[in-house]
Amino acid sequence: SETVLVLQASAGQYTHIDGAHARIEVGQYKVGLIALERKPHLTNDVQSDPRVSDREWAAREGMVAFAGYPLVVGDRLVGVLGTFAKHRLKDSILAALASVSDVISLGVTRKLAEQTRASSLALIQSSGDAIIGRDTTGLINQWNPAAEKIFGFSAPEILGESIEFFVPEKNMTEFHELHARLNKLTSS
Repeated sequence: SETVLVLQASAGQYTHIDGAHARIEVGQYKVGLIALERKPHLTNDVQSDPRVSDREWAAREGMVAFAGYPLVVGDRLVGVLGTFAKHRLKDSILAALASVSDVISLGVTRKLAEQTRASSLALIQSSGDAIIGRDTTGLINQWNPAAEKIFGFSAPEILGESIEFFVPEKNMTEFHELHARLNKLTSS
């Protein structure tokens, strides 16, 4: 969400996604600050880094370095990639991590879009109202079960047909004007 980061994956010594740091408010701890500021945080001196909240843990585990990158696509924050290391992180490793974070950002965005699309399709399919979609050429590309019930045509029978099929002849001019305006809006 806009205010909470939810741990989705963890590897290395700590592999639980339901632990104490499973949910971090934006602005809290080093990872939350990375999300808030949308800037990477890199250090090869974890023990004296003021952003490391549990230096005792870091010392006990022998952590030396930390690299954290905001996962941003356009102006949207989709997460944070963070990693501790028991050795200094060279510039080449930091550059590789920065590159990987860009790829992960795109992957997360794609996954979120797929989930949103699946939720939208489920909503359309379960709606009690007829929902009919069309493409920019006016061909029907969405036909939910309520539309089947109301109009008496199954989706396989109607998909790919012209939306004009439902427009009475007396309203055809008005329909074409509306269609042209809709096309203009969707193409800009």
